[in-house]
Amino acid sequence: MQPTIQIFAEHDVAFAVSLATGFGWTTSPAWFRVFLSHDPAGCFVARIGDEPIGMVTTTRYTVSAWVGYLMVSPQRGQLGLGTKLLEHALDHLDTLGVATVQLDADPPGIRIYQRHGFVEQFQSRRFRVVGPARRRLAAAVPLTPDELPAAARLDRESFGDDRARLLGLLYQGAEAAFCVRRQRRLAGYALLIPSRVGVHLGPWIAEDRSAAAELLAAALLRSAGRAVTVGAPGPNRDAVDLLRACGFEEEPASIRMTRGKPYCGGMGRQIFGLGSGAIG
Repeated sequence: MQPTIQIFAEHDVAFAVSLATGFGWTTSPAWFRVFLSHDPAGCFVARIGDEPIGMVTTTRYTVSAWVGYLMVSPQRGQLGLGTKLLEHALDHLDTLGVATVQLDADPPGIRIYQRHGFVEQFQSRRFRVVGPARRRLAAAVPLTPDELPAAARLDRESFGDDRARLLGLLYQGAEAAFCVRRQRRLAGYALLIPSRVGVHLGPWIAEDRSAAAELLAAALLRSAGRAVTVGAPGPNRDAVDLLRACGFEEEPASIRMTRGKPYCGGMGRQIFGLGSGAIG
């Protein structure tokens, strides 16, 4: 029986979490519900009969989009299902007229993405720490709901696209949200998102290293010794240095890849932590 590809739905969340867990990822059910809320017609599951065997998510912003969580049950990998799901996701985004599609690729998948028009940009690095915060800085304070528009503006300048709606969804599920204010303006923000084994720091956006350090310290204090994961753009050396100074250890990196119109918006040096490899 040939697999069919259908819209991902709420009842597929348990399958998604189970599949992600099998690959060693710490994605919580809440993450997949964010995808469902943001792009209900852009996430897909493959089935044979009633059995789910693979999935892919897409996240569309104003001028760009991301492909994330392309996963296939190991027992079904021989069906070429990963390629079929990728093509289905790209057809969906092409139909919407998305000019630029991005993703973070693990090394085994790079050739498949290259065959579909993706080109490498840079390393997307991953870090993890377990333990107490190294220092206390009081400048980072809670980010209030009234400040979300200001955070979205700063995010747009850094990321190069409008993620305001996504940030609102992430904020609703965040364990904590912090910001740094300077002369009544927002100089940085960070979200601390629950994972299955701890918390994830990101998005983590700051106009300079000093503001980024204040946000990182606040997040580590709140994490209370739990595992904290962060994805950092390889070109941002300040982010890498700050994480290493706080005891983070580097895990295997992925590769940022882009398809379509070159992605030239944003100020990458202000991106200290990704929302995730699946959303940028």
